[in-house]
Amino acid sequence: MLIEPVLESINAFGHSVAGSVSLLLTLNHLVASKIVLAASLLLSSLHSAASALAQAVVILLEDFGLFLAETFESAVSLCEVVFAFLDSVLDGVVGVFSGVRSAFSAVFLGVTRAVLGLCDGAVFLYESTKDFFCLLGQSVLLLINLVPR
Repeated sequence: MLIEPVLESINAFGHSVAGSVSLLLTLNHLVASKIVLAASLLLSSLHSAASALAQAVVILLEDFGLFLAETFESAVSLCEVVFAFLDSVLDGVVGVFSGVRSAFSAVFLGVTRAVLGLCDGAVFLYESTKDFFCLLGQSVLLLINLVPR
């Protein structure tokens, strides 16, 4: 029975190797599950952070777009106000110059009509006076011609 103690020692060695392998496999399973859990938590956290960051960027871009739209709208409104003001000022200046031109032309027309009226009156007076003196001269001549007879 010399073989029995050898068998027992081989069996004991086999049980201890099997227990060691079982222990290593259990430790490997526990460590791997903890590593996988930690990695999945880390990836889940990174995914949540990336989603939150993406939503924040979308919100920031929407707000920036609204800001730009309102800024351009304000700039356009300011330009419209400035152009309306300039249009009103230029209309006023044109109206003033048009009124001054109309006043000058009315005064010039009035003075011209007055001068023409005076000239017409002087011409009428000259022709009437000429006709009067012609008639008076002819009447005097007639009278002179009548006296000797």
